[in-house]
Amino acid sequence: MHESQRGDLKFKTIPNLVAIQARELGERDAIVDAEVTLSFAALARHVRDAAKSLIALGIEPGDRVAIWAPNMWEWIVAALGIHSVGGIACHHAIFDRGDITWQIWVHVGETPRLRKLVIT
Repeated sequence: MHESQRGDLKFKTIPNLVAIQARELGERDAIVDAEVTLSFAALARHVRDAAKSLIALGIEPGDRVAIWAPNMWEWIVAALGIHSVGGIACHHAIFDRGDITWQIWVHVGETPRLRKLVIT
């Protein structure tokens, strides 16, 4: 593969990929999910809205954000929104009590520190 074809060099980050593809591909289909079709431009708008909502909830770079949703277009938007704010998307199809506890608490020495947890 020639360097000019490498997406990692062209886009640098996933949020940049979304923005550039929206600009370059506009109204072409990005996601077709059952009865919902999103263009690249619409996908970028939804991702920006999701990112704004996450920031309003207090999500900061490095925060873990759990996505608890079936495979659907909203899942994609949630993951891209999380990446856009520097969060770490934690993808779980099934949560049990231990998973949720682990996501919420991280132990630093003897003192637990509460993490933010948003389930979409």
